[in-house]
Amino acid sequence: MLTIIFFISFFQQIDGKSYHFYFKNENDKNRVIQKTENNNILIIQNNNSQLANNDLDEEEIYESNDEEIIDDIDSDNQSKSESFFNNLKLKKAFTPIVQMRGYFKKGFFQDIFLENGLEKATELRNRLFLEFKYQKTESLKITLSAELIYDLSIERNENDNPYFIVNGENFDGYFEYRVDEAYIDRKIDNFFIKGGFQIFKLGENYGFSRSDIINPADYRDSIIPSIDKRKLGVLAIDSGFLSKYGSVEFIWIPIHQSVKVDLWGSDFALIQPSKSIDPTVISDISPISINGKQDIPLSESVSQSNIKSSSFAFNINSSFLEFNSSLLLYYGYQIMPEIEMDEQLKELFKNLISTDANRDSITSSMLELGQRYLLGEELFKSKYTRMFTTAFSASYPIFSTILKFDISYTPRKLYYTPIEDDFNPFYRSVLEYTIGSEYQFSGTRGVFDFELWGSKITNSKNSDKYWFDKENRVGLFSFIKYTTESDKWDFFGAALFDISFYDYLFTIRVTYKMIQNHLEIGYNHFGGDSDSPIGRYDKNDQFFIEYKYFF
Repeated sequence: MLTIIFFISFFQQIDGKSYHFYFKNENDKNRVIQKTENNNILIIQNNNSQLANNDLDEEEIYESNDEEIIDDIDSDNQSKSESFFNNLKLKKAFTPIVQMRGYFKKGFFQDIFLENGLEKATELRNRLFLEFKYQKTESLKITLSAELIYDLSIERNENDNPYFIVNGENFDGYFEYRVDEAYIDRKIDNFFIKGGFQIFKLGENYGFSRSDIINPADYRDSIIPSIDKRKLGVLAIDSGFLSKYGSVEFIWIPIHQSVKVDLWGSDFALIQPSKSIDPTVISDISPISINGKQDIPLSESVSQSNIKSSSFAFNINSSFLEFNSSLLLYYGYQIMPEIEMDEQLKELFKNLISTDANRDSITSSMLELGQRYLLGEELFKSKYTRMFTTAFSASYPIFSTILKFDISYTPRKLYYTPIEDDFNPFYRSVLEYTIGSEYQFSGTRGVFDFELWGSKITNSKNSDKYWFDKENRVGLFSFIKYTTESDKWDFFGAALFDISFYDYLFTIRVTYKMIQNHLEIGYNHFGGDSDSPIGRYDKNDQFFIEYKYFF
């Protein structure tokens, strides 16, 4: 990490006339603290140790071994200014700090199993992350961070020659840049205000934090959490009040930022084709995304100037006898838009996910839909609808273990019927919860986290059918991380098991650190039936190796 530090003078307002003090620090360097004409105290480096009383008109000289506080003055030197010096406490000079850091990361991802369907069998992922931080004073900070993304992928299926690398048809490149954070943080006594693009961390649990709903996320690469942040920054003004018992904050998000997810056409798209589909057929269907390459059009756009289109959050944090808690009230938008598909398009998707798909029917539907699209017909209609959520989080440490709890209630959450049931949107109220514990071992080098998560749709009807969801859902999440005493090796493993659908995933990673160079190898595995939330990605088991250079 490259750190650039600029030194400036420190000023401390006091009352009274002009005073000069002299003292030595531990390195026996002389400093003069001089009262200036504008009633400020200015710290000046001075190599002249021959400063004498007769050089100071009606002023005294004092010595101290403490640079930070001049309080206990040597009684031999103390005189007529006793009352003034007894009340004087001089803080250490604040040095404005400029930090510039970042990393370059190159990753190679290779699918373990290729199935009868085009997929990104090989990926080369390139990331350049840059961060700039400037702290002018203890109460004023500026943060900027951005990321450049350039990915290359090779699509293959099990019938391709495994030694065949690339041609013009199966080779794809993707470039994107995004601002993660760009905000100014200002504190005035116990009040604070932050304005700009921000990433919030709310709640207590890692895997399923029910309060952490302000930032949308990017789910296009993988559903396994990455070491890097997957949250997307939102333009927000965060203001509030701090005290020793907690804080109160109000968050205003004037512009809606949507989630990034593929509906169709990628390894981690929400709709996955049947394994029986001929890959030469589905390769002609363009990818469909939400805030991605080929966006679904929004028939009702979210205005950037209308206050009614804003999102709001009110968050209260408290801390008493090591018991931490927070209450969040959030009024914003659903995670996913409400999508309405053309009837013919619905039939096409039904065929694509069917185990006995008809190739001729798929080809015919694609031709007709393509003609209609060229004639300007709307095949999709979508809009973001409102959502109100109340969430509560709490944690309490017991020895080396932290007990954690998250719960939220949403009276109107968006769900969809399955594709085979026309993929229709509808709304239900839901209670979601997570009970977890975090155990630290080997000092702070090891962390083991375990979470029980679940949800209960409180007004479900007997006729309701849910797309990759259930009325009652429960699962487990856990991870373990350990850093060796030499700080050269990191070991990480995480697993998710959805008890309601009997599907699962796990990832294991080993990282070797050489000062600025990190080398990581790992494996991601998905399991379950093809009609389950995680099992639909079963074909994406992959081995990967990543190199990261920090600067």
